[in-house]
Amino acid sequence: MYKIKVKLSFNFDDEKTAMAYYNGIYVDNKAFKGTSITTKIYNDTLEVESESDSIGTLKNTVDDIIACVEAIRKTLVL
Repeated sequence: MYKIKVKLSFNFDDEKTAMAYYNGIYVDNKAFKGTSITTKIYNDTLEVESESDSIGTLKNTVDDIIACVEAIRKTLVL
């Protein structure tokens, strides 16, 4: 079986903001059957990688990550 992988990079003004987003989405990074999620911070960049053996599951995962980032953006006050 093959795996499909996606990498999302979110660039922020500073590392403090990137860390706030990291903390906001890290809670949801639970591996489940056939899918994994890895979240890392590189200076002011948040990187989220997900891998799955199902394109539909991977799409749903990416949609969830983007929704979480958008919710954080709307509520975060630094």
